[in-house]
Amino acid sequence: MNTFPYALTMAAGAVALAACDTAGHRAQTGGCPEGETCSDITPHGLLFHGPPVAGIRAGLRPMAVGGTQTVTALIDEDGERRAFDHPFDATAKDGVRIASVDAPEVEIVAEAAGTTELRLVDEDTGELFDMVGVSAAEIDSASVAPSGYDGSDSPVFFASGTSQVVVSLRSEAEDALVDEGMELSAAAGADVEGRAWDTFVLENLEVGENSLTITTSAGDSHEEVIEAVDTIDGIDRTLLWDDDEPDSEQRAVELDVDQIISICFAGVYEGDPVVGLDWSYELEGPIALANQDDPGRCAHVHGESAGEGTLTASAEGESLAVQIEVLEPGEAAALADPRSVGFADLLGPTPGHRAAP
Repeated sequence: MNTFPYALTMAAGAVALAACDTAGHRAQTGGCPEGETCSDITPHGLLFHGPPVAGIRAGLRPMAVGGTQTVTALIDEDGERRAFDHPFDATAKDGVRIASVDAPEVEIVAEAAGTTELRLVDEDTGELFDMVGVSAAEIDSASVAPSGYDGSDSPVFFASGTSQVVVSLRSEAEDALVDEGMELSAAAGADVEGRAWDTFVLENLEVGENSLTITTSAGDSHEEVIEAVDTIDGIDRTLLWDDDEPDSEQRAVELDVDQIISICFAGVYEGDPVVGLDWSYELEGPIALANQDDPGRCAHVHGESAGEGTLTASAEGESLAVQIEVLEPGEAAALADPRSVGFADLLGPTPGHRAAP
């Protein structure tokens, strides 16, 4: 049976997320670009971000040719970032068109492949607030994957009923591309509800093959077929262990008192994961769920006091019990480097990453 690594330990309540924004020219260099007259309103320049990709905010991403992207400007004042809502005009050239401006947002359209500068200027004086590079590329491929899936080539099945998916647009260079005008539709039987520009909920999936169509702003269509099942063969625990540790699937999970460990589970069918399952958990001993309101397939287990406990995960009539040892602070064995962990998955109710062991 495959294993799908995912693990994280931390002190309870100690999680913080840092937003990743793209710095403009003035924010990067601390100076005014040659040939420009810069505004004193933004002495340290601006920061920018586009829409989240797969639920994660990560600055400005390349656009799909023909696609749209909403760029948001931020200003950093004494270490505090806030929306830059001072009135401004926006200009760009070389294949990028300004569709609308409503501070702090600019909607842009990529009309050709390449890179150019997006400039934000004072609408009264024309002085530069800051400028940032934006790029576009042709779509080489489009695909549909379960939310939280890492893009592995291994097959994946969907549970019949309801599943959340992310649509990925890629350039020939494998860069993720943004097109906020993209749409996803399904053949007769399944319903599609948009949650974000690239994230959709599929409802009423039928057992067997389901046909999906990705339509971009440029009018191009890409066909995808996903397979849904109404049963699983079993459940696999997804936890990172040292590769040299024998019987890692059987050994108890260790954590310290007042520590949280994330244990994710995967339903499997014919040896491959099934996503979109409804999960339930039973706990015995000195442990509790830190995300009990909506845990999804990942149980974030809090050690309340020293002792032995059991976590049992259930889905589609199958169950798997995990033994948990809660130890005094500093005594728990260290897990392997949790390089596949995403904080968005840790905090959200939906799946974590799936990666090769």
